[in-house]
Amino acid sequence: MKTLKPMILVLILLASLKHGLCCKKNGGPWEGANIGKEDCTEPFKGRTLRFESMYYKSYWISYAYHSRREPFLQFATRNEIYDHKTGISWHVHDCENGWVCLQQLGLPEHWLIHIENGNGYPSFLQFLSKVERDRTDEHMLKIMCDSCQHPDRCQLVFKGGYKVYPTEKGYLRSCSSCGNADWFDWEMVLMTSMEHWETVQNSVCNKSPRDIGVHFTSSQTVGFSKKVTETHGLDVEMSASLSANPLTWAFGGKVTHRNEWSNEEVQLEEHTTSVTIRGANGTNGVMVKPNKKAVLKQLVGYYGKPGDFNTDFTMKSSAFQVHLEDC
Repeated sequence: MKTLKPMILVLILLASLKHGLCCKKNGGPWEGANIGKEDCTEPFKGRTLRFESMYYKSYWISYAYHSRREPFLQFATRNEIYDHKTGISWHVHDCENGWVCLQQLGLPEHWLIHIENGNGYPSFLQFLSKVERDRTDEHMLKIMCDSCQHPDRCQLVFKGGYKVYPTEKGYLRSCSSCGNADWFDWEMVLMTSMEHWETVQNSVCNKSPRDIGVHFTSSQTVGFSKKVTETHGLDVEMSASLSANPLTWAFGGKVTHRNEWSNEEVQLEEHTTSVTIRGANGTNGVMVKPNKKAVLKQLVGYYGKPGDFNTDFTMKSSAFQVHLEDC
């Protein structure tokens, strides 16, 4: 990891840590915490996030499962951060009155909390059970960004005005007034759910001068892709995102805004199922006009970067439609 610059600042910071001076309170809560930042908390509610340090690139907020259960920075590539076992996945819960709290998905019922230990050291972060969490409001925070449309320079700010920052040794700390402004910037990495009607079968072109009836009887693939089922926790995360309301800002990815994802479907790996479509007229099939063809389409869900339909994280629903197209 790169060192803090200039070197004089490192010496000052180390001295401050030693004597507990780094994070002393200056003024009331939130003083200076949101200068030049927008409150972007609301759009993230109910979503799953990963937090990459902008100061130490490729390092992510994770957890260490030991007696202190203390958060730390973990190096990982973008391909490695989606498995919940890595401890990098965080679910954003609505904690009411405009606040959110962060649940560690790799360690259920454990939450990111600001705590002052009273021993003269800077405030730090711990994981606590939900019962312990609710004894105080120190788990509540806001997500403040330079712009809610481009949340790549965001701060995690606890209710008391304490902002989360990484240390050179890979620990996570929080303070209300210490260090350089860029210590506190994080990129919010958000996977979004997208939907797309994919063509899975075509009828022959109707070259006759009159309408003809077309029906489909075939085997089609439904369920989660192998990549999803092999990635711990992602099936639950993805199904929750697909069934949720679409985002109302730049990260919105849903195309159809339909809710076609059943509980039965989201539990299953990819498998084949029989699909029979005979149309409104029963055995007469779907009526196709001259010079048209019937196209069977399937609603497929994708989970990844907005607009990226090349992702390996897919969910093929059992929703099918027949469209008429020129041929």
